[in-house]
Amino acid sequence: MNRISLFRNSHGNSQENGQNSSVKFSQRVFSGYFAKKRTKDSWKLDMTLRRSRMGINSSQFYSSVAFYQLIFAVISIAAAVPVSILEMRLAFIIASSVFLINVIFLAVQLEVPGLRVTRLRKSIDSVLTLSIGFFATMASSGLTIDEMMRVMGENRLYGAISDEARLIYIRTNLFGMDIISSIRESVRTNPSQRLADLLQGVVTSTNSGGDVKEYFLYRASESQDDTRARLRQNAESMGVLSESFITVGVAFPLILLIIIAVIADLFPLNTSRLTLILFFISGLVIPVLIAVFAYFMQDEAGGIEL
Repeated sequence: MNRISLFRNSHGNSQENGQNSSVKFSQRVFSGYFAKKRTKDSWKLDMTLRRSRMGINSSQFYSSVAFYQLIFAVISIAAAVPVSILEMRLAFIIASSVFLINVIFLAVQLEVPGLRVTRLRKSIDSVLTLSIGFFATMASSGLTIDEMMRVMGENRLYGAISDEARLIYIRTNLFGMDIISSIRESVRTNPSQRLADLLQGVVTSTNSGGDVKEYFLYRASESQDDTRARLRQNAESMGVLSESFITVGVAFPLILLIIIAVIADLFPLNTSRLTLILFFISGLVIPVLIAVFAYFMQDEAGGIEL
């Protein structure tokens, strides 16, 4: 029953990673073309896609990108044509904007695997210290490596590391791969170098006849010092971000508004233009600054879970 539940959980995750009807349709339409155009970059992308756990290869990824890019291009052009007809003087600017927006959309799509790898790496690293302690506890209880991976895979408290342990367990117990080879496969395709080093240590300790329990206890002790250093670094980074936010997110907009008010008093401006400038600053510039700083602060604060 445990094997079946682990397999279902993993299968559900792969389904959530983009295997929907539109992706399948795009693969049927474009994958044949991209499969014939494989290059060295395609092999690199294949490894990135495996590390991102997206569950597709490079030809399928390029097929999805081409499909969504085609849809986006048709929609953006269809929206721009009526505006260009109404404002012929702005036709060149509108066409240039549409082209630029499509280039940005394409660039963002191509960066998705790398962004997913980065997100997974941060997710794994944030709970790695807790996971090492849990591995040490299981090793002290006398569990084998295979059993430790099963228990970790069933425990959802450790997020992406639970997913990695589940993959190791599934390859071993459902597809007949031995535990060492399964761990080596995870080492080769793992998005986090820190977790890869931990798993490689398990392989080395097992092959050399070492005590896995002592290895995990040593890594748990070592990770405490690393956690203290990372907490110190996070606190310093949060301090820098807070000071920057006070300067850029609070003082800068206020000073800018005061400067605009003084200039408007010395050199009377058109009321509608002045109102537009003020709305632009208060309605766009300030919210964007707050959103950017909030994103970086949240990202930095979630770097370590205790």
